[in-house]
Amino acid sequence: MAVVTKGNDGKEPMADDDDRSEREEREAERREEAREDAARGAAPSGTVGGGLFSLYKPGQGYWTRMGTAGGAVLLIGVLARFIYTSLNARTKLDWIIANGIEKPGFPTIKLIITAIFCAVTAGVSWYYLNQPKVVDFFIATESEMKKVNWTSRKEIVGSTKVVIAFMFIMALFLFFVDLFFAWLFWMIKVLHKAPFT
Repeated sequence: MAVVTKGNDGKEPMADDDDRSEREEREAERREEAREDAARGAAPSGTVGGGLFSLYKPGQGYWTRMGTAGGAVLLIGVLARFIYTSLNARTKLDWIIANGIEKPGFPTIKLIITAIFCAVTAGVSWYYLNQPKVVDFFIATESEMKKVNWTSRKEIVGSTKVVIAFMFIMALFLFFVDLFFAWLFWMIKVLHKAPFT
């Protein structure tokens, strides 16, 4: 039986049992979330573990984190290759002189510069991709992606056929429009040669 009391203004009844049950539900959800985090071996949700290499909210937003990390690794690799080839083409950092002849030696300095670039950019990427705002965005993105209704293979094939057919029709239409204007401009002496001649 719920105890109903009047509020301060004497008009709004308040149910103590309803408030209590809502609080109990929230507390049960919090305990369940903590239990799931413990099962994963993770720190409690919303906390940051100690140390530089700890993850904020580990176990959450896994695929968006992995995709972003893969993109960062790819970008760092492409930039590192660009730096190395640029140093190789534009400098003579590791050239040696043997018997009065200048020739390239082992590219130690170029490799060290490239490795320093990779290490610094990897550290900066780790720092910024582990910020609470960024991680919360990844987690929210992954939860929204789970709500997406993906189309079936049959629908994708049908849509692709429609798009390809439409593109061919438009290409044919634009070909005839272009041909019409080419003949028109040739007849009024804007073009000096007729089309296809």
